[in-house]
Formats: sequence, structure tokens, C-alpha cells
Amino acid sequence: KECRCRVHLEMGVQSAIPAELDVVDRVKDADPKKLVTKVADKFAMVRKAMAENPLLTCEVSLIFGLPEQTRDSFAESVAWCR
Repeated sequence: KECRCRVHLEMGVQSAIPAELDVVDRVKDADPKKLVTKVADKFAMVRKAMAENPLLTCEVSLIFGLPEQTRDSFAESVAWCR
């Protein structure tokens, strides 16, 4: 039987800028550049799954106001999520 459940994924990315992730040390002992690459790979998987299943949705959470963050770097994170 086919599952007809709606599934909503929430991804708490915080920022797509490695230097900002490094300052907040959100993921202990992780290389921020590798972390951003890993999340980008996961985004690609989710986008593909969403294209194949209209019952799957996703949202991304970013934090505005991180230490050393600028309006431009926040805009870059938003663009990265698209």
C-alpha cells in the first residue's frame, strides 16, 4: 500500500557561511567548510525527493544576527538555501 502521509522536514542550518559557523561553534569539532558542503549534499537529496513526492516539504532555519554576520553574508546564506 502506498503511504499518503505528509512529511515536513525542518533543517536548522543557522548559516551557510563557514566563518560564521566557526564563531558560534554550533557543531563541536566540525570543519565549517566541510559542514556546509555536507548540508548542501543533503539539500540536493531533499530537493530530489520533493520533486518525486508532492507530500514532502522542507523549510530551512537561518539565524539573523550571528557574531560577525553582515546583511550581505545573511543574504548570501539565503541565496545559498535557494
